[in-house]
Amino acid sequence: MDNRLNIKYTQNFIQKQSLVRQLLEKYGNITNEDLVVEIGGGRGAITLELGKIAKQVIAYELDFGIYKALAEKIKDREINNIVVKNEDFLEAKLNTLTKFKVFSNIPFFLTADIIRKLLIDNSNLESACLFLENDAATRFIGQPYRKESLISLIIKLNWEIKIVHNFKKTDFFPMPNTEVVLVKISKRAHNSINKFEFQDFLAYLFNERKANIKQTLLSIFSFTQTKIIKNSLKLNWDQSARDLHYEQWIEIFKIAKLHLDKEKLMLIKGSYQILNKNKDKQTKGKVLTF
Repeated sequence: MDNRLNIKYTQNFIQKQSLVRQLLEKYGNITNEDLVVEIGGGRGAITLELGKIAKQVIAYELDFGIYKALAEKIKDREINNIVVKNEDFLEAKLNTLTKFKVFSNIPFFLTADIIRKLLIDNSNLESACLFLENDAATRFIGQPYRKESLISLIIKLNWEIKIVHNFKKTDFFPMPNTEVVLVKISKRAHNSINKFEFQDFLAYLFNERKANIKQTLLSIFSFTQTKIIKNSLKLNWDQSARDLHYEQWIEIFKIAKLHLDKEKLMLIKGSYQILNKNKDKQTKGKVLTF
């Protein structure tokens, strides 16, 4: 059985609509001109509040029983700007939406897939607020909460992401086993770096799994180029790839684009896609982690 059908056993429902209102007012940045997508409508605590302030709300709810109850609640209250879909959000064609925002208490077991769909796959997302398990949130954010990961660096190219609220376990039913936080995601100003080339570059170097940054850089740069990078960015040879900041990786990528020959650049090309295929094989099609 597809475990996505068991959402009611894995989703923790927010209990107080008053808390939802407070969070929307403080962090949602939603107006009566906005289309808002909700992932996991649940019992409607968030859905109904979104309907009061947004132009239109599209709420995805995969569990049929929960979907039916929410759809009937909206129909009974004669709310016209909320559409509830009994569909898998991960199959939704978001690129058909010109632009949209997200405010959602997502099913935690789908966090990696949802993050990838919203922030890495092409979509017209403007901003988002997501309820996430704290451990997952810090992994996707990286610094300043923990060391960078491949996914946190890829996200940072186009998005600013930070924890803005720490929930109490009693805010949910059933109570979660781990700490839950609200993460705010905002689009960065446009930059000239090619997203796909940057993904390939990071995937190639992170996938090398070298002991330190010197060995990592030597897998693609010459010794002279590696020394120049070390001195320019004031690196310590004992650092690992995960110790470097996002800004340092941007500088290293720019150096690569300027100074690596075509053969080296071709060696890097497609690395992100290859890495994902290998991950999919290892997990046999289950939730992708980065």
